[in-house]
Amino acid sequence: MVHASESGQGHLVLRKARFSDAEELHRLEPVVFVSYYAAHRFTSKQFRRYINRNTTIAYVISKNGRLVGYALGIALQGARLGAGRLLSIGVAPAFRRKGFADRLLQAFLSEARRRAIRRMYLEVAAKNRGAIQFFTSSGFKILRRLPALYSRSVGGLRMRLMIQR
Repeated sequence: MVHASESGQGHLVLRKARFSDAEELHRLEPVVFVSYYAAHRFTSKQFRRYINRNTTIAYVISKNGRLVGYALGIALQGARLGAGRLLSIGVAPAFRRKGFADRLLQAFLSEARRRAIRRMYLEVAAKNRGAIQFFTSSGFKILRRLPALYSRSVGGLRMRLMIQR
């Protein structure tokens, strides 16, 4: 799936992530994830490993040929069949609040739906109000608190979305 558009935002392309995107995604990580998230950034090796798996769902969005955001997750296997995890979604600060994260999430969830995933889980820092609001407005519900998920002083929330067919 590739969605391209010309708009006041320039040339935008939303597509599935490719193995060759790993280095650029790795360079995007410190721009997107700072502070308590820094210890949880993906390496280029991790990006390559995930992108190569058939259980991975990964999308990127670029503006004028430069990656500015991504969504990465997995379809769970075994006893958790029918469930997935959104491992990370991030957009470079200069491109936030322009609908990019929503486009990435919608593409990600559309692929999850196509793969018969009915429950999508994620973890988010409890102090990241913007992300919590984004996920809540996208239909995710808070399931429980996860103390010290990101550091001794930064807990998290586990959230779930029931995906409609």
